[in-house]
Amino acid sequence: MVTYPKSVRLLLSLSQKECTKFKDYLKSPFFNKKNSTLLKLFKQIIKDFKIDKKGYCEKKLMQQIYGAFNKRKFDFDLQKLREHFEYFVAFQHIKNDSAKCNQLVLEDYLDRDGGSFFESKYNQIKKQLTEKPADIYQYQQLFFIEELFDSYIKLYKDNRVNDSNLQAVSDAIDQDFLLKKMCFTVLMHNRQNIAKTTYDFGLTAPVLTYLKDKENEKDPLTNLFYYAYEIQTGNDKKSAYKKLNAALQKKDLNINNEMATALFMILHNNYKHLAGSKQQLDHQVFDLYQIMIGKNYIQINGKLSSSLFKNLVSIGLELDKYDYVEQLIDEYKNKLLPEEYAEQVFAYSKAKLLIYQNKPHKARELISTIKFGDAIYKFDLKCLYIMLYYDLKEFTLLEAQFSRFDVALAPKRPPFISPVNTIAYRQFILFTKKLYRLSINAVAAEQAIEDLNAALEQTIQIGCKNWLKMRVKALLTEKSISTV
Repeated sequence: MVTYPKSVRLLLSLSQKECTKFKDYLKSPFFNKKNSTLLKLFKQIIKDFKIDKKGYCEKKLMQQIYGAFNKRKFDFDLQKLREHFEYFVAFQHIKNDSAKCNQLVLEDYLDRDGGSFFESKYNQIKKQLTEKPADIYQYQQLFFIEELFDSYIKLYKDNRVNDSNLQAVSDAIDQDFLLKKMCFTVLMHNRQNIAKTTYDFGLTAPVLTYLKDKENEKDPLTNLFYYAYEIQTGNDKKSAYKKLNAALQKKDLNINNEMATALFMILHNNYKHLAGSKQQLDHQVFDLYQIMIGKNYIQINGKLSSSLFKNLVSIGLELDKYDYVEQLIDEYKNKLLPEEYAEQVFAYSKAKLLIYQNKPHKARELISTIKFGDAIYKFDLKCLYIMLYYDLKEFTLLEAQFSRFDVALAPKRPPFISPVNTIAYRQFILFTKKLYRLSINAVAAEQAIEDLNAALEQTIQIGCKNWLKMRVKALLTEKSISTV
């Protein structure tokens, strides 16, 4: 029985179809940038030992490939061929997974001398990702390729020589790298507060160590992201929240709109689970929204992000600012981004305002036109239906909606949402169910309704709290009148 080295055995394990693909792989300058003998060596191995079934003779194989005995070169090439084989097998395994495939391709480019083709490939893949529907995995991959691109720039910079401005360039790139690393880390932590992610937070620890050791060298924007990081992961989140909130409200703050929007969303997405009065925090965030709109930090060419618009409407309704919300909805009706979501978000916001104003029949016409694709928006729409069916006293539909919501919130059931949002939705369902049962109970005691109202006042993490408070008070008034 013929015995082959392990590297050769691995190559011989390829099927005829895989051999053809591997040959094409080795021909590609993308994967095999310099070593032209690898393809020749692979072809000879397949011919001699897979097709012709010859006995293994290392010296003869070297003679065929190099024309002479060259053990060092042969061992090196065989090892490289094995590495390419492993890469090829992995690439074939994930090639239908565009996100993983892009990641693998971009990592490969980092190992190329001088970064050949890297920038064009980076731009191509970034364009592909930005054209996809917005979801959590798109954000992960966008941040990942941005980091890879920064790493590429840094590696390329470190290899430069004979440049009189090298130190200045190095310092600028290092500072930019630190800033972007903090930015990516903060934004992905922020995404985790909305939906679960599998983002790799590599290099975060050394970057944080550097920032702590050189606190005075942090530029203002890095400082802001540092506060944002502490809000999400630090021991004193409340203090970090106050620092970032105060910094963003300074009149002389000079940062671009994209960064201001990102930091603003950190405040918004973390305020609801910080200790303290929810109403007080609602006021803080609402005031901050108005400041940001006033400074044009969160508008793009006069248009507003649908998510920011929707959040501002929700907070305004919780604070009984109906006139402001109505004015905001009318002002930005045709100024929402992205445009494909604009009509849906407008209808949702207008319908929610009408429900809070106790005009469910008008709201129903709008709600019937809404078909959200975003996972979180779908849950918010379910809340809207529950409020609508309660107000219209369509209790059969209300009970069916309760059941659907319970199923959607089941653990390990996609779409996955963060624990914070899960608690808020579950609490909304819990209190609405109690409210519904008391409303259909002809002998329900006033004390039971008052107890529900007291429990509601003490609950912080809950969706649509103001609507619940209004409906509990209305039920209490109704019961009081009926017992007179």
